[in-house]
Amino acid sequence: MDSHLEATLEEVEARHRKEKKELIAKTTALKRTIPKGDKNKKKEVTAEIANLEKQHEERQRAELIQIAKASQTPTNGASEKESVPTTKQTSEEENDEESPAVPTMSLYGSTGQTGRPAGKKNKAKQRQQRKAEEMRRMQEEAELEAEDMVDVAAVETEAIEKLIASHSLGIRQIRPDGHCLYSAFADQVSTYHGQPASYSQMRQRAAEYMRGHCDDFIPFMAHDNGDMFTAEDFERHCDDVENTATWGGQQEITALSHALQLPVHIFQSGLPVLQIGEDMYAAKDPVNLSYHRHAYGLGEHYNSLRRVEVLRLYRSSLRAAQQFETYNFRKYFYRRTRDQFRAASGLTETQAIAAALAEARGELKVMQRQGILNKMFAHNRTVIESDPQYASGARRYAE
Repeated sequence: MDSHLEATLEEVEARHRKEKKELIAKTTALKRTIPKGDKNKKKEVTAEIANLEKQHEERQRAELIQIAKASQTPTNGASEKESVPTTKQTSEEENDEESPAVPTMSLYGSTGQTGRPAGKKNKAKQRQQRKAEEMRRMQEEAELEAEDMVDVAAVETEAIEKLIASHSLGIRQIRPDGHCLYSAFADQVSTYHGQPASYSQMRQRAAEYMRGHCDDFIPFMAHDNGDMFTAEDFERHCDDVENTATWGGQQEITALSHALQLPVHIFQSGLPVLQIGEDMYAAKDPVNLSYHRHAYGLGEHYNSLRRVEVLRLYRSSLRAAQQFETYNFRKYFYRRTRDQFRAASGLTETQAIAAALAEARGELKVMQRQGILNKMFAHNRTVIESDPQYASGARRYAE
């Protein structure tokens, strides 16, 4: 290997060490984004880290192989005598047959060629050992640096959770596959608006509305270089929205808000709640989404927000109503709980929702206490409960 190739190899190895250090820091930061106990998130991050490490290893191996090939190629000034062994060389090789052959060391170990002194092999081993020690040292330094780094993803998630908690909402994780915005819309529409939906249907609705209202969108759309969209560009974009995994943004959110005739509330860290379509569809329950910039390795992401506290409180109240031994009490509290929550589902003002939740919590405690007292006394079964047909109906009723 000539001096030029040796210099090139040293430069490549130095860059590889730097890239390895950066990769370790990145993977360590990704591991810190996994919430405790979240198996799905852990699985996604593990797969992403494995993919990054595989790409990194393949890229570096390809560069080293290219340099190895270049080092084995004879230069233009080399004569044919260099490639044809002489009689003297032949006799020396025959004498060396009794001793173990010393292979020539390439970038990946032995090349199968013999005739090099054993001292060079030992030097190559020493270089490999020094390189391995240096890699371990850099890994330790990268891990220490990652520990000192601010976990932006954790800070963002904490801020969003604190913001949505004041609205009695919880995050419903959506798969980060390029369809997250449309999957989050589908989850909201299916859960709270009685319309079974999928992300593909949401993509179709968005594309159809944008095509039908081109003048409302095209003035606000441009390429990365700043050039405005032409009519052909806009049509191509609509096709991508409908048929590919192209990410969605504010234009697509606006289109879905009008297509579904629903307001959309987007919760994000450090900013007030973004409300789209609120002036036109304020009387309807909003589609609640969370917007994450740093929590996912693939980039920006949307999750669906569900009324977790309300649902948990509703189910707890129904269970408390079912604990009464007396048939009339049991039926009364069950129906009363169901009717109250249905009436409160139409509330939109934050203060009214908070007041309704506080009242429901108080009544749940009362039902739990009264249910315990009711079980302390014997009760005769009613005629309805004694009917064999009631048994199956009671099971369906309890479900």
